[in-house]
Amino acid sequence: MSLAGRIEVGRRFVDGKGIGDVESLVLKDRVTSPGRAGDGRSRLLLDHGRAPLRSDIVTRGVVTESGSEELVEGVRDEVLRAIEEIGADARTDTAEMQTAIRRVVRRFFNKRIDRKPMIVPVLLEL
Repeated sequence: MSLAGRIEVGRRFVDGKGIGDVESLVLKDRVTSPGRAGDGRSRLLLDHGRAPLRSDIVTRGVVTESGSEELVEGVRDEVLRAIEEIGADARTDTAEMQTAIRRVVRRFFNKRIDRKPMIVPVLLEL
């Protein structure tokens, strides 16, 4: 019998598509998250006519700040595209807009990182 090498031992967290890819900061954020899977907040700034002016995405317990730029940019684009597609009539209904945003963001996170964080759409009108 001979020693062939060393292996790493310890706990390994499996989450979505990755094994061991979740940093401790993300896990700490999830402990305080209501759904324990993290959360994503989509803030949409609307003008007086309910046309989108700006979209911000804030994640907590989903990805770290250092790895989220590309992901957040993709979500932001999807939200703006979805709002443009639902049309002017649907934009007058806040609940319908929130549902469309929640659906788009949830689908994006599920497809890209195979995670299902709680999605909170926030609409702000000028």
